[in-house]
Amino acid sequence: MKVFYHQAEGGNVGDDLNAVLWRRLLPDLERLDSAQWLVGIGTILDERLNKLEGRRVVMGSGLRPGRRLPQFTGDLRFAAVRGTLTADRIGLSDEVALGDPGFLVGRIYKPSAYPTSDRVALIPHVYSERWSRISDVARDAGFEVISPTLPWEQFLGQLAACSRVYCESLHAAIFAEALRIPWARVRISSHYYEGEGVADFKWRDAFSIVGASTESAITQTLIPVRRSWMRPAQAIAERRLVRALRQQRDDAIFRLADASRLEERLEKLQARVRDLRDVQQVTRWPPMPAVSQPQEPSPAVLIFPKDNGNPFVSRFSDALERTGAAVDDFSYGRAMAGRYDVLHLHWPDSHLTSKSFAGSLFKHARLAALITLLRRRGTRIVWMMHNLKPHDRNHWFSARLFPMWFPKACTHVIALTTNGLQAAKSLYPAIGKKQATIIPHGHYRGAYGEPPSRVAARTQLGLSQGRFTYLFFGNVRRYKNVPGLIEAFRGINDDDVQLVIAGQPGHGIDTEALSQMCAADPRIHLRLEFIPDEAVPTYFGAADAVVLPFDSILNSGSVLLALSFNRVALAPRLGALPEIESKVGSQWLRLYEGSLTTAMLQELRTANPPEHAEADLTAFDWNSIADRTLELYRRDVGEITPGAASTLDAGQLGASEDAEYERPENEYSKT
Repeated sequence: MKVFYHQAEGGNVGDDLNAVLWRRLLPDLERLDSAQWLVGIGTILDERLNKLEGRRVVMGSGLRPGRRLPQFTGDLRFAAVRGTLTADRIGLSDEVALGDPGFLVGRIYKPSAYPTSDRVALIPHVYSERWSRISDVARDAGFEVISPTLPWEQFLGQLAACSRVYCESLHAAIFAEALRIPWARVRISSHYYEGEGVADFKWRDAFSIVGASTESAITQTLIPVRRSWMRPAQAIAERRLVRALRQQRDDAIFRLADASRLEERLEKLQARVRDLRDVQQVTRWPPMPAVSQPQEPSPAVLIFPKDNGNPFVSRFSDALERTGAAVDDFSYGRAMAGRYDVLHLHWPDSHLTSKSFAGSLFKHARLAALITLLRRRGTRIVWMMHNLKPHDRNHWFSARLFPMWFPKACTHVIALTTNGLQAAKSLYPAIGKKQATIIPHGHYRGAYGEPPSRVAARTQLGLSQGRFTYLFFGNVRRYKNVPGLIEAFRGINDDDVQLVIAGQPGHGIDTEALSQMCAADPRIHLRLEFIPDEAVPTYFGAADAVVLPFDSILNSGSVLLALSFNRVALAPRLGALPEIESKVGSQWLRLYEGSLTTAMLQELRTANPPEHAEADLTAFDWNSIADRTLELYRRDVGEITPGAASTLDAGQLGASEDAEYERPENEYSKT
């Protein structure tokens, strides 16, 4: 059996590992006759495979996104693919293993020593190293720079000597994860060569198997240039980018996925490698599904934002890409230079926020001019309404301008609930003449990994084991009525209960007053801080029930988050919550009228679902959401008559909390 992989001119460690990895894992590889070709590490699931004679076995390779699937001929078998995006795009079943084989590097390489000093490395992509001087600038600034063109053992030796590493090279991050070296992604210039959607698709695909975020640690990028007269400008940009890396001192950006979750994936992947010795097993692996190409090309979508660390945003973008849509992250330059079928805006007001009259006028004029240009090109302007009005403080002039023009300028509107759509039509009558529909917010299952047991979670959080535990989880804001929750809880006279309040305080929250309210009650645990993604399962694992005592609400992502962890939620009968209750049942979402009372909290203790019961969240399936979104994209502008109802089932609803999804800097855990 031979190994097929891309052989880059000048070398690329991710590709070059193929020459070593498979023979280390299977010393008898060349004598095996279960297939003629092993398709290995790399984004190589394309029509080059048709040139290979005999049976080919795909073992962890990735797909490059595009408007059409490659057409494969001959005997092609899938043992494993890189990640969930590749599997879903091709249409493979759950029996196919997931994982980039680069994660198996820890099986063949053990560091001779671990770092004893705080060495921070930068590993650029081969394109950035070739077409810029970023490596020299970073090295002069004190970074350890590791070239992705080094021989694999030398590369891994230098990597293992680092305590943390910035990775533009995808396989550098994969190797760092495998060797348990904290890493952070950076985008320098490779995405300009590969294409914005291609680079992000590959990263999210690879790390989808462990649920890790692939957001860049910095916003600065480097536009590649090849003309000498542009070098001075590029040199300034290189120094600016490296300076941003040096100023990034938040160690939380360096991440490692859950080791047990990764190990589970790798055990299955390695088992597939061993099964190559079994001809009968190989013949049972699935071939390329017999799927027909879509009747219409998948759309090119420019979306704001594509992935800002918010799990709703990233899961929505991933779901669209799994359908074949080419999804790029919004920027004004990309919108003007590219050609897109759809501009999808989650929070258009984010581009309009200003503290001055002149700034407001400029930002509104800029966005209006862009939308005018795009509409003349035939681009659909889709507004996905998470909230009716901005929650950020804004200049009064900007707030007045928004309803005067933006609802008229968009061509399509997505609301998350029936109540939200009706309220939007009342506030913005122009929406009644648009293509408007209801598309639910998807669930969070798998976004954060499985929660630990209650015993383990409470031990990690320093909570008492035998007490019924209420949890409030989310950004602490005025409309969420945390003081009311504290008052109601303090009315419970029993000692066998405890309340955990976890989340980052929003603008105007008096944290000292909250602390004083809780000071006399040791049963209340205040965690008024940003909660990182990896800690989210622990908090929900510790909880018996989640309490969300909103004063007002349109949509609620916090409710969906609680249900995704199979925790009963108590919330007021407001906004979209009755619609969610109709889908999951009152045993999971308990709604009350009026204000939260002590009696309601006590009643919550009496009838919880069984320990391993799961809430039915089929109404909030991401694949269905993506299909409905594409259906809306393809509707012609002006097709709907004024006031017409959505053609989608308005009963299949979900939610996304309007106040919680507005800006990444206000996130408690990006939900």
